[in-house]
Amino acid sequence: MTPEQMQLVKASFSTIYRRKRQAGTLLYSRLFAMAPQVRPMFGEDIAPQVEMLVTMVTAILRAADDEEKLRGLLRPLALRHAAYGAVPAHYNAVGIAFLGTLDDILGDRLTPEMRAAWGAAYAEVAQRMIALSSEAAPANL
Repeated sequence: MTPEQMQLVKASFSTIYRRKRQAGTLLYSRLFAMAPQVRPMFGEDIAPQVEMLVTMVTAILRAADDEEKLRGLLRPLALRHAAYGAVPAHYNAVGIAFLGTLDDILGDRLTPEMRAAWGAAYAEVAQRMIALSSEAAPANL
């Protein structure tokens, strides 16, 4: 990501944060419709997951300039996702659901540049999560 893209992401996050429950509910509804196979990975009540998602995105944005801190945030999450059976295709579905949710929440305020910035941010986090989750795979002896 470029510094300009990071600024766009951070600047638009406050709007998303103010509508976090709506955004989270919409994201998970969209995700479960697109990829019903991931639904069993979540509890019946999605509200706690929405809160965890917003908390994690907030923490990731705050740590974006500190590689060690960012890895410290992402590693346990990636390992937990791996334990639940998450695979790269799941991250792709989440990315599509996430960008669609941004379209709905931000509407006309979501410029093409801002959408590209969020797409780049998500792609970077997803790639790191996939790489870190491979640490959970048993070593071939």
